[in-house]
Amino acid sequence: MRVAFFEDAGAANFHPLTLARPVFELVCGRYSLRERIVRHCAANEWGVFVRDHLAETYREAHPEAHVNDYVWLSRGSTLAINGRWLPTAEAIRNDFHRPGSAIINGRVPFLTLEPGDATTVMNGGWDAALLPLVQKRAAVETRGLFVEQLWDLVGRNAALLAEDFQLAGSPTRPYEPGPQVAVIGPREMFHEIGRAHV
Repeated sequence: MRVAFFEDAGAANFHPLTLARPVFELVCGRYSLRERIVRHCAANEWGVFVRDHLAETYREAHPEAHVNDYVWLSRGSTLAINGRWLPTAEAIRNDFHRPGSAIINGRVPFLTLEPGDATTVMNGGWDAALLPLVQKRAAVETRGLFVEQLWDLVGRNAALLAEDFQLAGSPTRPYEPGPQVAVIGPREMFHEIGRAHV
């Protein structure tokens, strides 16, 4: 599966943090949106569409990513995901495997772009191109929500940690706290899960 992450105009609401990184690299729960999707939706190729001043540093940090590459986008069917959408674990498991598009409260969380759509997006920009493209796609129901401001990430953090626990599946061993560590909450919810860099 090919996946592309994009920023819409709402990314400006997350300044000053998004002056130095794309909105989909802000962490909520255990991962950023990009990490959560790349880890759990079987993406074999991924790209990003970011503001021009972020492109060079993003390429250095993620040499495996296609950055602002419309030629790459035109080479195959690609799932394009809005960087402000926080999908549920069920959405990640089930909703991405059907071609089409979704709308939540008038906004587009994701859509499947065909190769010919790359020119439309390149010429019109993501915000202008999305709704006309969505109207040509089959509707897909999805779950999750859009974050609007920085405090939405704080407010959703606990719920996203629980979602990330679901996505991680069964751990190899339970977490055993040392003598100086107190565990508050159900013991079965605490596990050691190594974090590999994505």
